[in-house]
Amino acid sequence: MRLTMKGRRGILLKMIAHAGAIDYQAIRIYYSGYPKSYQNKDLYYLTTHGYISKENQRDKNKLSYFYLTDKGKKTVLGSDSESVWDCAIYLSGNAFTNRMPVRSKVDEEKVKRCISQSRVLAAMYHSRTTVFFMGKKDLYDNHDRIEECFNLINPDDGTASGIVGRMQAEQGDDYKEYTTIYDDYLRKEYRSQNVYYLAAEIKGKDNPLLRQSRALGCLQTPTAPYVIYDCGDRVMKWKRSAEEGMKHWISEAYRGKYKERYEGDSSFVKGLFLIKDYSIIERILSEEKSNRIFGNLTLLQMTYDKNYFAKIEEMKYYQNLDLLINVYNRIAEIYELQRDKDGEIMYKGKPALMGILFNINRFVSTKENYVFCLSSQKDIYKLSGRTAIVIDEIAKEVENEI
Repeated sequence: MRLTMKGRRGILLKMIAHAGAIDYQAIRIYYSGYPKSYQNKDLYYLTTHGYISKENQRDKNKLSYFYLTDKGKKTVLGSDSESVWDCAIYLSGNAFTNRMPVRSKVDEEKVKRCISQSRVLAAMYHSRTTVFFMGKKDLYDNHDRIEECFNLINPDDGTASGIVGRMQAEQGDDYKEYTTIYDDYLRKEYRSQNVYYLAAEIKGKDNPLLRQSRALGCLQTPTAPYVIYDCGDRVMKWKRSAEEGMKHWISEAYRGKYKERYEGDSSFVKGLFLIKDYSIIERILSEEKSNRIFGNLTLLQMTYDKNYFAKIEEMKYYQNLDLLINVYNRIAEIYELQRDKDGEIMYKGKPALMGILFNINRFVSTKENYVFCLSSQKDIYKLSGRTAIVIDEIAKEVENEI
């Protein structure tokens, strides 16, 4: 099987280039829907042929992850011009993603962040969300940035201009220069409704404040942009001014696309915080109540007007609006839900909440007696005083029908 950047193995290599490191959880997400044998064969092929390598496989106390070898980097950057555009800023110069493997303890948090990014990218790929630079509009003026990276790529094999020359010789008159391909692309429409911009694309080198942001990236959906963070199982520490800057930067980039929601401010930008499980919400509430951790992610100090929390496998409900609406419609049909004169959902004569999208602002302001939610959310909704009605089977049936 020939390795191409448009095939399953090639796309995995490009994702590793973007994230810097990938763990088994991200790999399992990436291969969701494929037989397990595909994952095993691909990992065996990529490792035995020297495209990727595994770090810390003998030390159980250290993070274990796969990373691109020099051969893997050169393969990604030397395969086609589109891959150079897609991966240039991640595989050049002193970029952290270009310096794997990293063994220093001081970089452990950065490696965890890389692994978090790989899980998000794998989930995006599985949901057919566009992640690569050449598949989406350049909202953050990265064209010049990427061109500057060309002269830093593959110092052992020559610069990117050397790659250009080799490809031009191979393809003859059919070859187009990078700038021509980029300009041709800009005249195309979006290739997907859902698009994911990584933090490295958003921050840039001219935004020192944004570089302190803990955001992994921004998910563009048909209804709103979600700035994504990874809480894991911890209460996140962050610098409020950096996150306010990120929110403003995102809103300015999207003011044209969401102009019906844009009112001269950034209130339409939402925060999406990925969590290991919903017990983290109890900790956030507890620490907010005691106000013990100043400057951390607490309710009063949240940057976004609407703050959503989800496990990574629940991101599909944010990405697939049709799926979410169909699930809600099926719930309404099965449980014979009604709306009162104010438009509020009613169940058994009392207010009810559709709770698949966990909005912590709505969670705190309790006015519903019932909540229709996922089993993973049941306990935390009970904490709010609501009666939880689990709808996992309904959601699964609807998903299988689409």
